[in-house]
Amino acid sequence: MNIKSKIQKWFRPNERNGFHISTFLLFVLLAFVLWYGHAFNSVRERAVSIAVVYTGVPDEVNFDRKLPKTFNIKVRDAGKRLRQYRSSHFQPVEINLHDQLHETEGVVVITSEMVRTKITDQLQGTTKLQRIEPENLQIGYYREKHKTVPLCLKTTLQAEAQHQFIEQPTLTPDSIIVFGKEDLLASIDTVFVEEPKKTIVKDSLAEQVDILLPEGIRGNIEKTRLTAKVELFTEKTFLLPVVIKGVPHGERLRIFPPEVTLKVRVGVSHFADLSEADFLVSGKYPKAGQTAITLEATTRSEYATHLRLSPSTVEFLIENE
Repeated sequence: MNIKSKIQKWFRPNERNGFHISTFLLFVLLAFVLWYGHAFNSVRERAVSIAVVYTGVPDEVNFDRKLPKTFNIKVRDAGKRLRQYRSSHFQPVEINLHDQLHETEGVVVITSEMVRTKITDQLQGTTKLQRIEPENLQIGYYREKHKTVPLCLKTTLQAEAQHQFIEQPTLTPDSIIVFGKEDLLASIDTVFVEEPKKTIVKDSLAEQVDILLPEGIRGNIEKTRLTAKVELFTEKTFLLPVVIKGVPHGERLRIFPPEVTLKVRVGVSHFADLSEADFLVSGKYPKAGQTAITLEATTRSEYATHLRLSPSTVEFLIENE
């Protein structure tokens, strides 16, 4: 006999004990409905946490202990109305401490009355606010010294083989305002940020990194954004004329060879952007006794790197015009 047949046999009134079991289950269901209806309409209490946001606090002000992030309340109403009250139901409550923070140091007082109206405004008319905790807090405050220092990577990022940085790694923002005791601040010239997940990269990088503050020091920010643009590179070759600077009037300088090969490294996305006009190969007029001129390659393009000349020196012959 399969399970379905057993269940059907069990609940048949004409089978032994089947009628009694069905009657028992029916009363259980009825009792549950009555209990649920009573609970749904009876007056009860519910505890809820509400987030608190503090405003009017200058960056240089610190507190002896942390300000509470939540207030705990108890509300009373019928069960069917209490069901909607959850922490997500309430908007954060704002407490403005500006008027209590005028001195170099002192005490702020945070009472339940400062938020009672703001909480009540979010309740239904039938709901009673029974309790708000904490009811009364006194927390000391003091003003710290501050200064601005640069942020710096703790390690050097490297591009994978056959890749290069299009733009050097940057931090945004690249500085931080630090707060603390004067003797601690005096020893801080740079604040480091945590290492990124990868220090050898082949793709463009953009991630939030934590700021590593020394013990006893606070900052106006906790994170900064690390970005770096990386791509595959290739080489591009140019045949360029040589320009000699400082040739005296009345003389002519012949150089051998008059053109040299320049190889540059460029990201594949900007390969077509480079032309001969972006480069200059030059040398200085030779001094007495000099037998060769050393060449230098310069570029006005931000995309070209690792400039290499072949040859890097040329011979010359001076002629009078």
